[in-house]
Amino acid sequence: MIRIAKDKIIKFNPRRYCIFSSANINELDSLLIEQEIKIIRDSHGCQMIINGTIPTLKYYLRLITSTEKFLDNYSKLVELDQELQVIHKIKWNEILSKLDK
Repeated sequence: MIRIAKDKIIKFNPRRYCIFSSANINELDSLLIEQEIKIIRDSHGCQMIINGTIPTLKYYLRLITSTEKFLDNYSKLVELDQELQVIHKIKWNEILSKLDK
């Protein structure tokens, strides 16, 4: 995942890039991951954040003052994002359709 992210960082030059995962990091890979993150930061100036999906959602969802505005804005971002695959956009629409019921 970090190698894919690195390619995107080189291409789009963001200041910050987040990877969220439901899988735990293998302890044996932890040092290599930290080294790659440092290389990316030093060579591209991009801060890479790796965190679990659920802890991140629990933390940030409490800051949302309007879930309707959040869902509207997020949906627009999903629609406009050219990096997302069609299957992801379809799944997002399925999630939204369940919320309306």
